[in-house]
Amino acid sequence: MGRAKEFIVNTAIMTVTSLLLQGISMAFNVYISNRIGGEGVGLFSVIMSVNGLMVTLSTGGVHVTTVKLVSSAAGRDAHREIFSAMVRCTVFALICGVATGITGYLSARWISSVVLADERSIRCIKILSLLQPVNSLSCVVGGYLGAQRKVKRSAAVQIADEAITVIAVTLGLRVLLPKGIEYACIAVIGGSGVAHIITTLGAAASVVADSVRLRAKGGAVPDGLTSNMLKIAVPVAVTSYARSGLSTVKNLLIPHSLRLGGVNAKLALEQYGILQGMAFPVIMFPQIVTGAMAGLLVPEITKSKVLGYKNNTAYIISRALQVTGIYSVGISVIVFAFSDEICRMIYSNGAVAQYIKMMAFLIPLLYTDSVVDAALSGVDKQIDAMKISITDSILSIILVTVLLPHMGIKGYVVAMYICKIFNCAVSVYILVRSAGVRLRLVGWIFTPALCAAGAVLVIRTLSSFWGADNVYRSIPEMILSGYAYVGLLCLTGCIKGSDVEWIRDIFRQNSTKN
Repeated sequence: MGRAKEFIVNTAIMTVTSLLLQGISMAFNVYISNRIGGEGVGLFSVIMSVNGLMVTLSTGGVHVTTVKLVSSAAGRDAHREIFSAMVRCTVFALICGVATGITGYLSARWISSVVLADERSIRCIKILSLLQPVNSLSCVVGGYLGAQRKVKRSAAVQIADEAITVIAVTLGLRVLLPKGIEYACIAVIGGSGVAHIITTLGAAASVVADSVRLRAKGGAVPDGLTSNMLKIAVPVAVTSYARSGLSTVKNLLIPHSLRLGGVNAKLALEQYGILQGMAFPVIMFPQIVTGAMAGLLVPEITKSKVLGYKNNTAYIISRALQVTGIYSVGISVIVFAFSDEICRMIYSNGAVAQYIKMMAFLIPLLYTDSVVDAALSGVDKQIDAMKISITDSILSIILVTVLLPHMGIKGYVVAMYICKIFNCAVSVYILVRSAGVRLRLVGWIFTPALCAAGAVLVIRTLSSFWGADNVYRSIPEMILSGYAYVGLLCLTGCIKGSDVEWIRDIFRQNSTKN
């Protein structure tokens, strides 16, 4: 269980870092949303959907490739092979990044006028195109740090990136916001781009130093390393391109489909911005815990496979699914129950609350999907995961086209539920068959749901005697609901004494070792 314990400790470190960063990011996003308004957030969201496609094209599946090649070599102490793998992955990534950047820059006017039907996005798309080589290099660096479990260094890079972003974007908005929404988007994209360049180059320098030291240790480089890289990268890249292209089409169809239903262009952009740029970040904010765990699953599972620890692989995945299920169900119920209060605390726009409430029960599906996708990549089923995502995107496009003209923005929420249920069910089925994991739906999903509902009901009933209702009272209510939820989980046996002792031993041993 040694590797599983190290995995949990690294997850805890990344969780604390992510909690800090996501808290800052969430507050900063609220600041930006309030400054540029719903229409500005909508325009920014549409532009970033195009950027999502460009990022996928520029990275070419290189992150997964780097993680798997470096993890495999590290598991065998093949130091020189790590250096050679990094060189190949970097060259491959930069080729993809430069090609994507040039194509995007030259196509910026056409994308803005024809695809987005909004020429205010031309300059933003050109800036994003220039950043694509940096994005591709960042994926290689991030893959190396994840594969080598350099969690502290990775945390430092993320903290620096967030700090520089806040400073650069704030200064940019002060100068450019008075000129209009287009320039506000330029300030946000340009400021975050500057931060990304600085932190990526700094992290890359440290990775180069590491790789040179590993090369000096010697060791053989297996024949066919380049072909092995391409065997991983090319299939992942092709399926990623298809998935991202379909996702971009879906995102662009949403405002268009709303307009077909009779909503004017400005309101359609505003509704999309509120849902995608304001409500969705609230839904995804608590994913800090499971997101950190998902990011560490691929290298851990890959190294366990290389070392022949088959039982450990199933054990890590099982624990990850248990934590994800119990955690996400509790968060889902609490977010649903306190959606109005959360909205009043964060945003000045009251319309956000209804979207948060509608999407609250997506939380278990979204969080589980990310963890399962990471586990599938670890057991060499990443192509299957990509195929499922492609099918998901196609289904989503069909549903958006059919539902939104008749149901409005609520049709998009319905489409999300249908697609995520499909995606999660098929992905979990493949993972169970591939890794030999046993699901415990009663203990991980159904009983926790009853516990969460009971905890919130009891706390909210008791708090009704505490005094006048106000937004500040909801903070202790949410905290107490969380404690009550954990208590009910222990009483019902969803969390056992052995689970608590296991976690305690992990951190006690790690503290002693440090």
